[in-house]
Amino acid sequence: MRTPESRAERLVLVDVRESTDRAKGFPAGSRPVPLDELRARLGELPPDMPIAFVCRSGRRSEMVADLAWEAGLEASSVSGGMEAWRTAGLETDRSGA
Repeated sequence: MRTPESRAERLVLVDVRESTDRAKGFPAGSRPVPLDELRARLGELPPDMPIAFVCRSGRRSEMVADLAWEAGLEASSVSGGMEAWRTAGLETDRSGA
């Protein structure tokens, strides 16, 4: 039986913002897949792991999560996006944007 902790360790976090936005900071450990490349790159995402998408405010990532869900992925959106991420004091990175 999986615990919430083990499930969280298996979450794939995908940042759909452009590189100029990522340069300002992004969720540590997130994968960059800009929104305009997402349809072509959905096949790169693991079908056996939950995926959460993040953008600036959460609006674009909600649409992306719906698209990924329709493609058969277990997808969700980070509510409030990077604005909420920073407000919550969660870890961000600026290296390798």
